[in-house]
Amino acid sequence: MAEPAHGSRYEDSLSYYLGNAESLGVEWPKGTDVSHFYRAVRIGFNVQSAFTVRQRTHIRAKVFNRVLPRTTLQSRRQAGARLNPEQSEKVLRIAHAYARAAEVFGDQGRGEAWMDREHPELDGQTPSELLDTEFGARRIEQILGRIEHGIVA
Repeated sequence: MAEPAHGSRYEDSLSYYLGNAESLGVEWPKGTDVSHFYRAVRIGFNVQSAFTVRQRTHIRAKVFNRVLPRTTLQSRRQAGARLNPEQSEKVLRIAHAYARAAEVFGDQGRGEAWMDREHPELDGQTPSELLDTEFGARRIEQILGRIEHGIVA
């Protein structure tokens, strides 16, 4: 189970999953909102941020590697390069989905459990398995929104 991140606030969970400014390789003022993550995507995250998200979300390696292949991460790390904006957005996509699940279900552990449980509206797939595409991530958002508003999902 993930370490608690000050309850189920989206911003706290997102910050926990992504790691700190050092992990992302950017600087921002203390007390800022999540908008600094979007700025960091444009600059490109440190490669370490992908490993931080992988570890903290407990997403299965097979699923994570479909989103961002291990060979890509290894070559970027060996070259001393940052992730490009597209790769950084994929890391943020995973962290965002897990943070929203934590917000909807009240804590990170329950959110992570939901992300790893097969869902009938996803043809027997887990929500985390849909994170390899933006369309899949939006589908997860729709289902979480319905759950959040008490609509059976």
